[in-house]
Amino acid sequence: MKELATVALTLASVTAMAEAWKPDAYPISYWLGPPDAFLTDKVVGEIAELNFTVSLAPGQGRLFRLDRDIPWASLPPVLRSFPIRFHDANDARAWQGLHSVTSPRIVKGALTFRVTGSDPYLSRSRLRIPAATCPVLVLRMRKEAGAGGQVFWCTATEPHFSDQRYMDYKTVADGAFHDIRVPVGKHPGWTGTITAIRIDPDIEGTPGAVAIESISAATGKPGE
Repeated sequence: MKELATVALTLASVTAMAEAWKPDAYPISYWLGPPDAFLTDKVVGEIAELNFTVSLAPGQGRLFRLDRDIPWASLPPVLRSFPIRFHDANDARAWQGLHSVTSPRIVKGALTFRVTGSDPYLSRSRLRIPAATCPVLVLRMRKEAGAGGQVFWCTATEPHFSDQRYMDYKTVADGAFHDIRVPVGKHPGWTGTITAIRIDPDIEGTPGAVAIESISAATGKPGE
């Protein structure tokens, strides 16, 4: 028996390289590696190995195809109104563009993560929310360290986050949930259709745990 190769491809081929007068058998190993970050968390477990042996006459070749079913994560739903709440892992995966924060997860109905360095933020796209329906944004947030934060947003006509569209907010870092009111309706850039928001949980980047229980619209009017 001659060890041919160990591959991590879905398509592989093998051709007998034995002596011209002698058929030989070649064992083939496929290593099905662990899922990468783009797969759903339903694909878990250790590396699996699939082994089989093929017998080839001199000069013969065989092409093998390995079909693998991979449950890719679905796109997060388009939200057309607030509030944003957190129930399961899909709600956590909807938050992307992570910077200086750990991967968020849902713990007791809250989006939970840790600040790890300077300029921390995470964002949620696929929003189609009329700005006029949310003159005040309310973050129900818990922090154990740090100072205030910022909220950035994109609109249908301004599709990128920018220093032209953000507001500061103050926080209380006492480990308890607080309703933080951000009067976004006062900002001239809060207009049209909101397509994404970005939460910067701490402007100082102080390491510590953060949890967001909900992001909702208040009933107040701009200027109140």
